[in-house]
Amino acid sequence: MAWQRARRPEQKEQRRAVIIAAGKALLDDGGVQAAGINAIARRAGLSKANLYRYFESREEILLHIVVEELEAWAKRGERALAPLVGTGDQVAAAEALIDALLHSPRLTLLIPTIAPILERNVSVEVLVGFKTEWMGATLRLVNALAVACPELAPKKARQVVSGVVYLAAGMAPAADPTPAARHALRRPEVLCGELDLRAELVALVTALLRGLS
Repeated sequence: MAWQRARRPEQKEQRRAVIIAAGKALLDDGGVQAAGINAIARRAGLSKANLYRYFESREEILLHIVVEELEAWAKRGERALAPLVGTGDQVAAAEALIDALLHSPRLTLLIPTIAPILERNVSVEVLVGFKTEWMGATLRLVNALAVACPELAPKKARQVVSGVVYLAAGMAPAADPTPAARHALRRPEVLCGELDLRAELVALVTALLRGLS
């Protein structure tokens, strides 16, 4: 598709949405390495020069995707935690947070890249916007968790939400091994076996909730 230059605000927002959708599709197809600036421009039907009218770098595009996925997690997490208000049910709270997060595989894919990659080719203005959005979304989860588990101080609830994010991001790659690794994990001499990501995360986050309560 050949795009004409967007001039009205709604046209620019439409163009930005097309670019972000292209970035998501590439992430789903081939991971972070597949979502280069040239590939995103081609997928969006834009020239590379035209793409730069809407985003300053591919890192900014990917940070926007992080924010969208984080907002989606926050909404799902709030809905899942709402029935638990005042119960102090730590297992159910852990399950709610984990199940909501595992619906956002792009988030667990991108989180490990934020500090070493995505924050290194963007302006201060973009970083301020990103950090503000990140804090706002995670604060919603912190508040929902603190209400569900009233014995948990707000500071501790924030630590739990951060723990969920980084535990899931760190463990998610191990739950999707290569075919060769999957075959090796089924050998009797390999004692660890394949990882049940949800079960492991629920157990760890439950332990974290109990330890911080």
